[in-house]
Amino acid sequence: FAPPRTLEVLLTRVMIRMEDAGFLKHKLFHYFIGVARKYGERILNGQPVPLTGRLLYGLGNVLIYGPLKNVLGFSRVRVAYTDEREEQHAMDAGALVLVVPTVRSYEEAIKARDWAYFPPLGKRSLGGGQAFSMYANVPGGYRQTINDNLVLILMIETLDGLTDADRIAKIPGVTAIFAASADLGNFAGTKQNDPDYECEINIVHDAAIKACVLLCGPLAWRDRPDFTCFQGGSELAAVAI
Repeated sequence: FAPPRTLEVLLTRVMIRMEDAGFLKHKLFHYFIGVARKYGERILNGQPVPLTGRLLYGLGNVLIYGPLKNVLGFSRVRVAYTDEREEQHAMDAGALVLVVPTVRSYEEAIKARDWAYFPPLGKRSLGGGQAFSMYANVPGGYRQTINDNLVLILMIETLDGLTDADRIAKIPGVTAIFAASADLGNFAGTKQNDPDYECEINIVHDAAIKACVLLCGPLAWRDRPDFTCFQGGSELAAVAI
């Protein structure tokens, strides 16, 4: 079995960047990578591991693995479309931030919410996957706490989505709505700074403000009023901001 080429590239980038890190960070990184290689797979598979190994792995998760996953986007997943299988697989893999693109209607948004959350808020089934082992030490348990910790972001990208933006933003469980700068213009035939385009963005903006949810957009809009979460082009962009 060989890892996907994409993961090999990411690993190479991380290893190169860590060679330029400070002495302490460099030593911690390589030490806890060794811990992960020794115990990580067995822990994730629920196999017996000495208490010392579990303690070291837990410390490594706080200092190295967790921050690294966040920087690389492994705790944040954008599914391909609103679909039970897509969302279930993302959540079972351990996603804590779920981004659903091209939400065209209130009904589609309800489905996106239902497949992301366990009952009573949603309809997510109790499947397998590594999420339960990844978050096995979460106080209260993964199943009992993930509904309170999940960040669900719905992307408004079409004119139909704009029509239902107010209702979509008010759905319980929706954390944020995303004003998709490129595709809103693509579907509406407008471009940034055109009055009609700015009106479209304002519809998403106003829906988020009225529903008291977060307003997301591209990284270039980080200075726009009320936008508080952003999509970076790469892990380097995420670090830079």
